[in-house]
Amino acid sequence: MLARLRLPRTAAITSLALVIIVIWTVWLASEPWSEAWYHPPMHRPSPQPQPDDSIPQKSIPQESIPQESRPQESRPQESRPQESRPQESRPEESTKDTASEYRVSKLHYLIPTTAITPAVCASVASALLNRYSIPAIVGYKGEGEYDAQAAHIAKLKAAARYLHNVPDALDDDLVIIVDGFDVIAQIPAEAMIQLYFDLMSAANQRVADRHGLTLKEARDRGLYESLLWGTDKGCFPSLETEPQCWLIPDPPTPHNLWGPRSDGDGAELAFSDSKFLNSGTVIGPLGDLRDFLDAANKYIDEVAHLQEHHHSSDQLYISKLYALQQFHRVNQTLSKGQPFPGHVGNRTLPMMRARDDEKAEFHVTVDFESAFTQTQCHNDNFMHNLKYDNWDNSAIMEKDALEEGKAFRPYHIPMPYYFYKSFVRIFHSIEKSARPKGRARDWVHGLRLGTNVATRRIFAFYHNTCDKTFFVKRFRDFWFFPNIGAHLRAAAQANRQGEPISAQPIDGRMWADALHHPQGAADPDMYGGAFTDLAEEPYLLLREACGEYWEEVFEVVPAKGSDAAAKPHEDEKA
Repeated sequence: MLARLRLPRTAAITSLALVIIVIWTVWLASEPWSEAWYHPPMHRPSPQPQPDDSIPQKSIPQESIPQESRPQESRPQESRPQESRPQESRPEESTKDTASEYRVSKLHYLIPTTAITPAVCASVASALLNRYSIPAIVGYKGEGEYDAQAAHIAKLKAAARYLHNVPDALDDDLVIIVDGFDVIAQIPAEAMIQLYFDLMSAANQRVADRHGLTLKEARDRGLYESLLWGTDKGCFPSLETEPQCWLIPDPPTPHNLWGPRSDGDGAELAFSDSKFLNSGTVIGPLGDLRDFLDAANKYIDEVAHLQEHHHSSDQLYISKLYALQQFHRVNQTLSKGQPFPGHVGNRTLPMMRARDDEKAEFHVTVDFESAFTQTQCHNDNFMHNLKYDNWDNSAIMEKDALEEGKAFRPYHIPMPYYFYKSFVRIFHSIEKSARPKGRARDWVHGLRLGTNVATRRIFAFYHNTCDKTFFVKRFRDFWFFPNIGAHLRAAAQANRQGEPISAQPIDGRMWADALHHPQGAADPDMYGGAFTDLAEEPYLLLREACGEYWEEVFEVVPAKGSDAAAKPHEDEKA
């Protein structure tokens, strides 16, 4: 046959072999055990565990959480992002939520005040509608050392007492404390939590770099930052030769951040760096903050009677401890007998602690860029309400706020993606009858958000330092007006239903409210309220506690039933 076909012998053999291989392959593929032939059992992917149907999943839906956000316990220690984060991210300190694989931590929100005023009502409402945990009013109707009307230092004692006695709290929970008479929350809680960890990651990298250490080495030495305080442009109380007014870290920002009129230490106050600690707002882990407040209260008890002026100022003593921490850190880098660097002159240095049981590392840092808190005093030039309505969710700054003159060009300010997502989530939570028409994206683009146009940051909190005359009016200019009633109702409903603060894990864990509105409490308006540390009045309904100030603060007219309609502010009317 080969001869008749006249094929070369080698070609015929090759063709025959190919035919045999094809037949063999087809036969193998048709067998039921063919998969085992190509994929031995030990190489098969492991079956994924199925969720237990007996456990309710709705409060923390797993399908909405991307896999890359899950904790990375198996990664090498040097590459874990947790190294650059504060101590509260230790996994063994958080509880496991029965409905998910993620650890659950709580957010606590404290407002020290002795009485309810229009400003307190505004502060509480801004926290509620931005989905922070139900505020706890500490030092409420306080007396003696807890009377903040008599002395500002009372708020430190009231806050410390609360943190020592709060039930079911862990050291890695987060705590926010804000002054009751002049602070407004602007950014939703889940965005603030993510912002906090971003800021602390950068801060801890700077600390490690300054000491020539890796993040792990710095953490092992107890050298890290976790307590973030607001800032002022000037030192107050103004005691220029004392450590809190000169012995503090320089900001990591460019020297001309505030424009050409910035000139280092010789700049006009309004154009100088915002680097002095302001005690009106703080965020940090419960354990670190409780320990620091204990140290501050002990220090106050020891030295307050020696202070000639401002002896009741909480900011004075907290700032002194901040300077002591910086002095301690610098001394750690010096050789024995080496003089303190820089020109001291007639300025005073902190006294080193006499006893070994008193530490000088408090993990304190400040918000140099006004990302956490924007203080009003000397910052009017740089505070602008902007719409982030460009296709890329950015805003355009078209005014020469930095007084650059002919050199000025309009510039873009971006909105962090997690800010955008948190606002979208709020939009979808509003009841349909009160929800603005159109897409969530259009609604977010229409919001006017307070922004520091020098640091190019949307600030999370506004702190009305200096003249507080127009605080309530400024409150009514924030993004949640005129629809504030709908926002309050949506937030109260989410809290009562146990919805998590964060839609996805942040720092490898889910976040939940520390407090919940009492079930069954008579709340016809469904606006929620606040807790207090006064046993006789443990819970205050917002509508009742602020009733006499309602029109002044909220300009909301209750309608029939549980609904309410908002009257637009005069500035909002077309």
